[in-house]
Amino acid sequence: AEYMGFTLLMQAARAQLRSVGVRYASSAPKMGRATRGMYGGKEVAFGNRVSHSQRKTRRRWNPNVQPVAVFSETLGKQLRFPATTYVLRSIDKAGGIDNYLMRNPARKFDNDPFALEKREMLLAAVEEKLPADVSFDTVRAIEESIVLTYGRRG
Repeated sequence: AEYMGFTLLMQAARAQLRSVGVRYASSAPKMGRATRGMYGGKEVAFGNRVSHSQRKTRRRWNPNVQPVAVFSETLGKQLRFPATTYVLRSIDKAGGIDNYLMRNPARKFDNDPFALEKREMLLAAVEEKLPADVSFDTVRAIEESIVLTYGRRG
């Protein structure tokens, strides 16, 4: 009974921290190369290779990573990095790297430090291009009201 009380207490504490904005990072070890490219949460998977005689030997499935060069309209230059085909499809669906990084919530990139870094670069570039009397939060609020009125494209 005491254990259940402790568990409920911890859940309440985590809920309170989440409401303030504190999130817990995943404790699973990350691939070293995932810090140098966009992997979209994809990691190496492990399992067994099974022969006709049912002998099992260990094997691994690597994510499908391709070197890409994507043009960023906001930065005005090409970004070169390794990315999984999953991320490439997501970029195409969003309508470009800028839309992919800016329109998705930051929590989607919690396990992708490279994407978070590029997102911060884009935010800084957008803030720089805005007039002095307009804040990025104002632009976000206007955009959200348009989305609520007309719906999201794509």
